[in-house]
Amino acid sequence: MASNNRIIAALYAVVGLALFAIAYSGGGTESRVAYALRILLATLTVIVAGHALLRRDVPLLLVAAGLAAWSVDTFSPQRILVYIGIALFLGGFFLMRKHRMTTPRDTGG
Repeated sequence: MASNNRIIAALYAVVGLALFAIAYSGGGTESRVAYALRILLATLTVIVAGHALLRRDVPLLLVAAGLAAWSVDTFSPQRILVYIGIALFLGGFFLMRKHRMTTPRDTGG
């Protein structure tokens, strides 16, 4: 995996997990901060999904699907969506690693 892809993958992981931790830290479900974080999570979900669609990247689509499950869960709490989101998010990262290792590399020659 190229260093640029590693940075992007690490950034997605940090942002996703940080938003998940903030959303479920119990900062008051009816506060303005919690509502702003819900909107931020939904916005980042759309950005990641759009990026995945443009790159035609299946593992990144799974990451976006996990973020979408968390996003829906923050607006309409359903405990099963938390677990589905975690499975999709982590599954996307495992596939991303496996997918990057099997793609042909450009040797420049």
